[in-house]
Amino acid sequence: MKKIELTINEILKRETFRNARLLAGTKGLHRPIKWSHILEVKDFDMLINGGELILTTGISFPDDILTQLDYISRLIAKQAAGLCIEFGSSVTSLPSEVLSFADQHHFPIIVFEKTVKFVDITHDLHTMLINRHQRMLSDLDHLSSRFMRLSLAPNGIFKILQEMYGYFQQPVFFLSEGSKSFYCPADTKDQEAVLRAMLYSEQPDGLSGRLLTVNGTVYAVKPVQVFEQVRGYLCLQISDSFYDDFFLLVLDRAGLAVSQILLRTQTLEERKQHAEDELVRSLLQGKEVRAEHLSTYVSAAVHQMHYRVCVIQLNASQSNKTDWEEWKLQQTMQIRSLFQKHGCIPALSTSNHEIAVLAFFRPSETGTYDKFSRITETISQMKAFISSPVCIGVSSVFTHLSKTKEAYDESKESLELQRSGITVSPFYEKLGIYRLLFGLQKSGLLDRYVHDYLFPVLEYDTKTNGSLLETLAVYLECGGSKKEAAQKLFIVRQTLYHRLSKLESLLGENFMEPVNRLALEAAVQAYKWQTGQMSQEPSFQHDVL
Repeated sequence: MKKIELTINEILKRETFRNARLLAGTKGLHRPIKWSHILEVKDFDMLINGGELILTTGISFPDDILTQLDYISRLIAKQAAGLCIEFGSSVTSLPSEVLSFADQHHFPIIVFEKTVKFVDITHDLHTMLINRHQRMLSDLDHLSSRFMRLSLAPNGIFKILQEMYGYFQQPVFFLSEGSKSFYCPADTKDQEAVLRAMLYSEQPDGLSGRLLTVNGTVYAVKPVQVFEQVRGYLCLQISDSFYDDFFLLVLDRAGLAVSQILLRTQTLEERKQHAEDELVRSLLQGKEVRAEHLSTYVSAAVHQMHYRVCVIQLNASQSNKTDWEEWKLQQTMQIRSLFQKHGCIPALSTSNHEIAVLAFFRPSETGTYDKFSRITETISQMKAFISSPVCIGVSSVFTHLSKTKEAYDESKESLELQRSGITVSPFYEKLGIYRLLFGLQKSGLLDRYVHDYLFPVLEYDTKTNGSLLETLAVYLECGGSKKEAAQKLFIVRQTLYHRLSKLESLLGENFMEPVNRLALEAAVQAYKWQTGQMSQEPSFQHDVL
């Protein structure tokens, strides 16, 4: 790992430390020094910030072992870099217990067995620190320029990671939720998967401020934002337990360059999406669009594929968002990714009231119903829609683009029936008799159909405030079983016989013959649909003719 900070090991090689001897803390030689401080008081907790090399003549150093151990432990707790003691009249030696304690905590203790000038030591150390700080600023400026230049190059994110790896010689990653992730070097793919799982969990256990600990390995983390929304994370592995803020500064500059790349990508995506949106909307409106035009945005093989049209209904709170354009882009990207995850090739069109998806799949694929069931279930659980019940309509399978409007109409019909409470299934092929009723409605013949079959019954109920229509509906649902119908209507059998007799007089004695019965069942369902009774509980009247 590139050594930016000044360490204990380096200062021991300086001329000012030629008479120094390391008594303890051999494993702490990598500890960074941020400053030096001459300390001759016992109560020092408010005087140091961490990272200081403490210099003392031992005037205030405790005499007994327990107090000395407490003194050292407080320095360790304050994250001092190390302790330098001048042996002389105040301190001539250190107990083995103190040295052993320092070794256990990898805390360096250095002694001068001859008189030294602390002023020379501090001057030398501070000069080195200032020079290194200047070099850090120069390196930071150079890296920032490199990052910005690389952000304009093809595959810029990966090249920025390469630059960071070349400088720090430590693995570096860029992880995003929806798009491709990047990592350098290539043999860190396993780390990438673990990091992704940790960062995109709801509450990352190892995340503390800007640091993330995964399986004992520490990473510096930089959230990369575009328009105040986190689009990914830059992660730099830190091999030492001590690190300098310089790593975070470099991450910040790299994150800024990556955010510029993501912003340009998003702008291009918005333009592409707008063109795709217009093309799909033209298809949904029944306009002629050549397959090769659509293949520019989707896939060159669309003319060889089957497709369904899926329509996601948006409510007013979603379509009236102040950040509508940003919300639209985010949701379409999520939905596009969801369809791709399930093996579909999606083309989308988004308006203020709906998101329409033209979902292509290969003709050889089986189980498309299960596939689209999983897709619709996932959409209903997406955070963007979960605040209110989401309504999705899915067409049957089509093969030619010229039929896109028909597929779109099927999806809309499914949505309408769900809103009416007639069905909870989003699939058009599950609508049953309502597929025929929709055809009658479009042709303007549905009202006439209902009138032809139910007018006598409706007229009777209106004049007498009766419930013959409810009786007819339940009797048909029970398949002509008088016992079951009476139980469901909460009436005695004799009352049911009176009502059925009245129905025979109004509809004819043969109204339960198969052909007539089927026509009446369809008419009853059509009437309930027209009058909005499908989502209401029946209000049966007890023992009333």
